[in-house]
Amino acid sequence: MKKLTRILWLSFALAVVVPTVPMFVTGCKTQSTQTVAYNSLATVGQTVNSAYSAYIDLVIKKSVSTNQVESISRAYNTFQQGFSVAVAAARFSLTNAAPVDLQAQANNLIIQISAAK
Repeated sequence: MKKLTRILWLSFALAVVVPTVPMFVTGCKTQSTQTVAYNSLATVGQTVNSAYSAYIDLVIKKSVSTNQVESISRAYNTFQQGFSVAVAAARFSLTNAAPVDLQAQANNLIIQISAAK
């Protein structure tokens, strides 16, 4: 349970908080490489995969209820489809920034996982 909580908070920080900090500090300038790294396809994909994997581990260990498995798995599969399209559109460069709608899907999935614990 602690592992899932840590992953979810890290995911939230990476996906929501960190990318917005430079905008407030520097205004609406071009994103730095550091900011893009936080928004990269690789980071978003790894964050979602880690959160989902930790959630499924808890389900298998019967540490959390199975009531939300179907809806969370459906959201994860939808994210994976969007992720595949985004990676193909980026010409398989995982360092490219993740599209805003993909980041939103990732955030929603992480929120669902967090609520299910």
